Amino acid sequence: MGSPVFPDGVKTVTLTGRYIHADGSAFTGWLDIVTPTLLTMPSAYTIVGGKIKVPLTPQGRFSVVLVATDNTNTNPVTWTYQVAERFQDVPIRSYSVALPYTPDPVDIAAIPHLLP
Repeated sequence: MGSPVFPDGVKTVTLTGRYIHADGSAFTGWLDIVTPTLLTMPSAYTIVGGKIKVPLTPQGRFSVVLVATDNTNTNPVTWTYQVAERFQDVPIRSYSVALPYTPDPVDIAAIPHLLP
């Protein structure tokens, strides 16, 4: 898959992170990041939605560009991503997360997770 191309007027955020075991070895696996529904963005003539599978690198890192959760004129207006961490030898952890626009990358370890 190539680099994402978002229409003019769609704010994005880069989400990054690193997962390692207590002994310093890297996790293997991926994150599933899902929108709650199809998001209508009429000012950008775009509909956004679905699941993104984000694999970890051999060092346990990831980076992904996502649509920011605070884009104006989006229906629904208020929404969050559902994240599921799917790693080998670790129980699955799922949570919802808001990712408002920022020009700087957001590290997943710095986000307060809303656990179910």
